[in-house]
Amino acid sequence: MLRELVCHTSYSREKPDTPGRKPRAPDRSRDILSAAAGASMVLADITGDSANVHIEIGAALAAGVPVALLRKGPPGRPAFMLRDQQVYDYATDAELIGRAVRLTYPYRRFLQT
Repeated sequence: MLRELVCHTSYSREKPDTPGRKPRAPDRSRDILSAAAGASMVLADITGDSANVHIEIGAALAAGVPVALLRKGPPGRPAFMLRDQQVYDYATDAELIGRAVRLTYPYRRFLQT
């Protein structure tokens, strides 16, 4: 449910197609890593132990960005490189949303009028 609420960023780094060549897929990995490293905070769900998520967490940690880890299911030990990080376990989608709101609340932004 939370995944549907997240806005997807559109990338405009695509290179123009060359006549006679197959169109190239844009290199989004660099964009994703720079977004993680430049974020105010990274909220990551490590439930499936996805390698991509771990790489993004590593980029954020290397850049000194605060990271909050979420995991569905009973408490357990995270991957080796993340054992010094707090993991917030959740059981339901409602609990996931509640934890996400509490964790990100200090990083909210205000519009000045």
